[in-house]
Amino acid sequence: MQGLRRFGSWLIVAVLFLATLVLVGGFFWQMTDTRPVIVARHGLLAGTRLTAEDVEVRTLHASAVLPAAVDAVEPVLGQLLSVPRLAGDQITQDMIGDQAVAGIATTLPRDHRAMAIRVTQETGLAGVLRAGDSVSVIAIIDTNTLHEALGLRVPPLTATVNAPGAQPGAGVAPETVSRLVLTDLKVLLVPQSFRYEEVPLDEETGDMSVMSARTTASAQATSVVVLDVPLVPIAIGGSATVSPTLVSAPELLALVNARGMAHLLLQPTDRVLVETPGLNLLDLVADILGWTGGGR
Repeated sequence: MQGLRRFGSWLIVAVLFLATLVLVGGFFWQMTDTRPVIVARHGLLAGTRLTAEDVEVRTLHASAVLPAAVDAVEPVLGQLLSVPRLAGDQITQDMIGDQAVAGIATTLPRDHRAMAIRVTQETGLAGVLRAGDSVSVIAIIDTNTLHEALGLRVPPLTATVNAPGAQPGAGVAPETVSRLVLTDLKVLLVPQSFRYEEVPLDEETGDMSVMSARTTASAQATSVVVLDVPLVPIAIGGSATVSPTLVSAPELLALVNARGMAHLLLQPTDRVLVETPGLNLLDLVADILGWTGGGR
């Protein structure tokens, strides 16, 4: 009887041992079930054309691998990223493409549109803009040019001049006006040819390193940038007695781009909204020279 009990105890111990062995073996087998995946080496914005410096291969457990994950670097090189990625985030087949517009379109809210505007070194912040920045837009309109474009004939304005030696009633050309009209526009794309870059110093000599020319001087002087523009109507102008005009931001930008100038302002990350009155060049000149009276 004791022999049977002893045998039964050993049998239970053996069964438990085998069960433990199976569980431990299964655990270690699952731990070895890993796969290589491509992840972002650093933060990447939507629309980034991927290079070998942007991605790397990491080994992850199979349960953590996303569907359609890419397992090699070569297939993603030169492709455009359609969504932003943080350092260590996986990059999948449905996140990359070979068309820039496809990548940008997937990031736009339903009531926003991507729009390109013309800029110069002066109006485009000398190329320091990068995708992901937020900007405000000052519209600058030369009413003389606008009148000519519309085929209108406008006689010179007159003003009484109080400055010493000035002639009263002197003719004044139609004025130029500027006003802050849009804020919080996200920069989607800045051409590589327009980006400002510091020339690195040689680590041994301290001299400027020799860099190959990437583009022509004309391409660096003028370019276009692509902005994320909302369709929601905005109010322009108005006063205590006059109702403001409601316009769509894309149409406003298109008109300013065609008949005036759009000057970009880089916004801080914690910007404060400030109401501005706008500026009339004729009023500014009149104030500087002390003009009073007629025509204003």
